[in-house]
Amino acid sequence: MKQASRYFSDEDKKAISAAVAEAETSTSGEIVPVVATVCGRYDRAEDVVGLLTGLIVLAAGWLFCPYVHPDAGWRVGILLSSTGLVPALVCVLAGFIAGSALATRIPALRLPFIPAREMQEEVQRAAWAAFVEFRLRGTRDSTGILIFVSLYERRVVVIPDDGIAQKTGGDAWRDVRDLVIDGLRRKQAAEGLKAGIRRCGEILSLHCPRKADDRNELGNELRLIDAK
Repeated sequence: MKQASRYFSDEDKKAISAAVAEAETSTSGEIVPVVATVCGRYDRAEDVVGLLTGLIVLAAGWLFCPYVHPDAGWRVGILLSSTGLVPALVCVLAGFIAGSALATRIPALRLPFIPAREMQEEVQRAAWAAFVEFRLRGTRDSTGILIFVSLYERRVVVIPDDGIAQKTGGDAWRDVRDLVIDGLRRKQAAEGLKAGIRRCGEILSLHCPRKADDRNELGNELRLIDAK
């Protein structure tokens, strides 16, 4: 899994920062783009991968390591042998450990076993944590906008602060989210972010135009959160 800090080139980072600066020229709002590598740990999904791997190892042992019964000469699976319980348990345990380790090292293996609801909740939690960490709550007129992207979950969350949320409905930010998602789907994350930022600037300029004494409170750089 590629870390967020390595996902964008230096040119991409500069272009995204420039897009934020341009979008904020006509508004007193503050746009903060954040990209995280992954939001959740998903231990349960790792356990599922481990269990399935254990069962696969057990099945392989049953098929390819038969036991020949000493009396009748019948070839039967290891579970039917007089000492078959111990090797069966060893197969399951070894497979579970190996599968869990692989799911840890290869996060893509976990994806099919993560419920969509759990994934969305983890992304929302991480987005709100970033909202606080990057001080969007502390702008002068409460007009900060967080554009949060999680690469692993392929989710985008847009969170407006109270000052701008009171002036716009939730539907106003769907365009921003959809533009960023479209870029991710086309494997052009930087272009998607820039398009979302430009749209965000258009919305903000209508509801909170730039004031004469406006200043850049939060900076324009792209914030990147790597997996721990």
